[in-house]
Amino acid sequence: MLNKTISSTIAQYITLLGVIVLNLSFVSMTLAGDLDKFKITKTIYLVRHAEKEVSSSQNPSLTEKGRLRATNLSEMLKNKNIEIVYSTQYARTMQTASPLAKELGLTVQNYDPRKLKEFSESLKSKQANMLIVGHSNTTPSLVQLLGGNAGGKMSESEYDRVYKLQISEGNVVTEVLYSSATQSD
Repeated sequence: MLNKTISSTIAQYITLLGVIVLNLSFVSMTLAGDLDKFKITKTIYLVRHAEKEVSSSQNPSLTEKGRLRATNLSEMLKNKNIEIVYSTQYARTMQTASPLAKELGLTVQNYDPRKLKEFSESLKSKQANMLIVGHSNTTPSLVQLLGGNAGGKMSESEYDRVYKLQISEGNVVTEVLYSSATQSD
């Protein structure tokens, strides 16, 4: 009788253990699936062009301070595995993007700032880390179109905001960094 009770109790424990193992495997598969949502698939950096010359021209170049900021931005991003560099066709944006592109051996690709929705859709389909150089009135809009948090408009005197969008399946994390226009020692 005692052996029968012990056998029955052991059988119940084995059954309970099987149910626990089955549930734990389901939980671990679910957690693994949830973690995949947060696995970074690409990082996109977005900046406004650096300081531009005061000019009556529609296409001014960068100032000396702006060129220094562009060089510092290149130093800041050169080890971030950037594979694509985009810029509008204006001199100030191309001059901001060029130091990093040159450092990485990349060609700056142009985009049309008047077609941000289409551009954002093409960016979403790419699996690469990128730098995108735009303007005070387009960069925050593009951040939002990509699912990030722009944190408000950019003023005409603001040149140091660097958006870092970490994008994974169904999730965008926005971090705001700042670039420098001073000579580092």
